[in-house]
Formats: sequence, structure tokens, C-alpha cells
Amino acid sequence: MASIYTAALMEHNAHPDYKYQMDEPTCTHDGVNPSCGDELTLALRLRGDVIEEAAFTGHGCAVSQAAADMMADLITGETIAEAQRLSSLYLDMIKGRPLTD
Repeated sequence: MASIYTAALMEHNAHPDYKYQMDEPTCTHDGVNPSCGDELTLALRLRGDVIEEAAFTGHGCAVSQAAADMMADLITGETIAEAQRLSSLYLDMIKGRPLTD
């Protein structure tokens, strides 16, 4: 399982599909990890309450870049509420909290 996880991270880091400067996003959010210096800007284009397009720019370690690319892929086409649910689930996972259905 660890090798599959590592391969997925390395692929998303080496060939991110969602790392680009979006023209005229509906909203953006800057994130900085002060402990390591990773900096990302998430850009979203919304149509109503659906995320029509997601992209990110910035720099950081392979894990942060791959995670941003995977999350952008996961939330594209989803509602804002579903994207928030997925984001919370991800944060719980990396903090070692038990996951629920």
C-alpha cells in the first residue's frame, strides 16, 4: 500500500493537472505553512454552488504539491458543501482522527 501511495504522490507532484494560474477565478484563498514555508493559492470558479474549475499555484514540498493537485481533482464538479466535507475528511485523516462513514 505504501508504494501505491508514494507512486501516486510522485505522479501528481511531477505532472500536476491543476497547477496553473486560473483566469478570472470566482474566489481565491492563500495558504502558508509557517513551519516549512509551503505557500499555495487555491483558485475556484463557481457556477452557483458547484465548483466548475479548481487550480492552484505556489511552491512547497512534493507532498504539499501532490496533495493540492489531488484535492483540486477531487473537488472539481462537486458542490461547495461536498468539497467542505471532503476537506474536513482529509484534515481528520492527516491528524490521525478516526474516520466515519
